[in-house]
Amino acid sequence: MSDEGSTTDDPSVDMTFMTAFTDEAVEVWRPVADEKKNGRRLVAIVCFLVLFLFLVIGAAIAFPVLYLNDQATGLSRQQPAGGTDNAGIAGTSLTPPPTVDSLKIDSAAPTDDIAMFPPSKRPTQKPTKSPTESPTKRPTTPSPTTSFPTRLPTVTPKANPTGKPTTSVVSTRFSFYALGDIPYRSSEVPTFRAQIRDLKASYEDDAAKFVIHLGDMQNSMRVSNCEESYYKLVRDIFVEESPITTFALAGDNDWNDCPDPAVGWQRFASHFVGIETNWTSHTELGIQRWTYERPENFVFSIHGFLFLSVNLVNLPRISQREWNQRTNQNIIWTKQCVENYLQQVQVGEKGPLRGVVIFAHSLARNAVLPYFAGIRSIFMVDNTKTYRNDLNIPVTYLHGDGHIFKIKSKDENWDQFNDLMVDNGAAAPPIKVEVSGINEPFFETENKHQYLIADGLIRVDRRGGLYSQ
Repeated sequence: MSDEGSTTDDPSVDMTFMTAFTDEAVEVWRPVADEKKNGRRLVAIVCFLVLFLFLVIGAAIAFPVLYLNDQATGLSRQQPAGGTDNAGIAGTSLTPPPTVDSLKIDSAAPTDDIAMFPPSKRPTQKPTKSPTESPTKRPTTPSPTTSFPTRLPTVTPKANPTGKPTTSVVSTRFSFYALGDIPYRSSEVPTFRAQIRDLKASYEDDAAKFVIHLGDMQNSMRVSNCEESYYKLVRDIFVEESPITTFALAGDNDWNDCPDPAVGWQRFASHFVGIETNWTSHTELGIQRWTYERPENFVFSIHGFLFLSVNLVNLPRISQREWNQRTNQNIIWTKQCVENYLQQVQVGEKGPLRGVVIFAHSLARNAVLPYFAGIRSIFMVDNTKTYRNDLNIPVTYLHGDGHIFKIKSKDENWDQFNDLMVDNGAAAPPIKVEVSGINEPFFETENKHQYLIADGLIRVDRRGGLYSQ
């Protein structure tokens, strides 16, 4: 066997050669591989930087746009505090705010804050790690809360509701003051002024609507002689001191007892007919006067009570003809006032007639009894004790002249008739007459100076009674 052949066929020689060749190849290709690996890393880094730069630029552009869009949306939800005049913007038509009645809540629609304030178009990618340090500029509640009762219910309940309900029943109970026969002399003027001034402290609590002087504001025969200065003095005291609408009636001392009755009447009428217009509250009473016949007579109503005055004075008669004519006119006036009210009830302009109060000066003497006979037939069927429809109601005749407080009720021929006379004004303060409200409990007496008439529908308060007691 030759040497050449043995060298070629030995497998160990081939493995040695391959091993040497492989090691050499690895050494040759290692730098090339490292170079490729580093290149890929470089490319990745460059791509990351480019992407980061793109995100930064995109955010810088998008943020102002979103901010301005949010501001515009917020302004569109807000109503300017001072309002905007449509005429101030050419071609602009502003829609007025909706009324309460036009607001309707859809039961199928959401009513929470999300529905009223919708989310932004692009939500944030990550939630905030901590709450904001300052409050939001716009509250999340749709309406502000208050610490007092609201007239209309709020859309959302309050965290601290009020202790009282938002609605309450308003009482229709009211009162008025009446006095007469003062001042007879100059020494009574300070008392008279104080009586009227003192009403300022009580009229609001008393729910008083007016005050009325029932006549005889002077002693015409012995003191004043019906001088105009005396009428003016009394009128000025009323205007300066009375806090509520005031009326004044003529007594015999103010007119037919005057040295010249015609002059006395002219002076009384010029100072006291229409005196109520000195108070703005007179418009609330709806006062009407019988302008073309007897303008001294007036009428008005309050919560179902009809108040009217008649010119009824004591003797002497100016003439029998004048006396009879005036009596008939007073009867006609009373009947017209009652019938007009009942007509307003029928058409729904007034509530049911609950009572009538007639103001005059004279006592129910024989000379004036024809007036009472005449008005009885308004309420009752002639010569019977049967009341006409809707007229079984109390009728109160309120007057002065007698100088002594007195109540006469339950007349045998007219059981709903009440005669009420006030004290001499120098001896006692003005009385307070209270009228119970519609569908409210009747009165009860609370002290010895209070009296009930009309079965408790009316309470008369002497407010302390005589000064001497």
